[in-house]
Amino acid sequence: MIIAILHGNFAKFLDGSDTHIINSSQFLNNKILETYKSEITNSSNFKLISGNCFCSEVFDYYIDNYDNFKKLIPKDLNIIGCEMEAFALFYTAKFFHKNASCLLSVVDSRFKKEEISTKDRETSLNNMIQLALDAAIKLD
Repeated sequence: MIIAILHGNFAKFLDGSDTHIINSSQFLNNKILETYKSEITNSSNFKLISGNCFCSEVFDYYIDNYDNFKKLIPKDLNIIGCEMEAFALFYTAKFFHKNASCLLSVVDSRFKKEEISTKDRETSLNNMIQLALDAAIKLD
């Protein structure tokens, strides 16, 4: 299960809810995982990791006082990444009684102080797109 934890007011503006945690669709997560296991070989550098994301309205890589930002991240939810869109995607899907999941590609890390090359970004993006399309084809 992928959970998106929001530091912001998306739900409040959409429907007045004070919701800050939302799940992705387990149905879609399973399709993505099944597709990954059946179609992605170990010879590829494409590694799928499932986990919880912290969603912020600000790109965390550029925050000056990162120690204050880290205090906002719940420690008990085992957050493996920060991004900006998953909560809105999941919450909007729930609002319209639809399924939603997401695939993210790590392109930079505040913790490792490194970024991947443009070529590696392109390759990882292509892998994600192929996985998403292949999983979508298998939807019933």
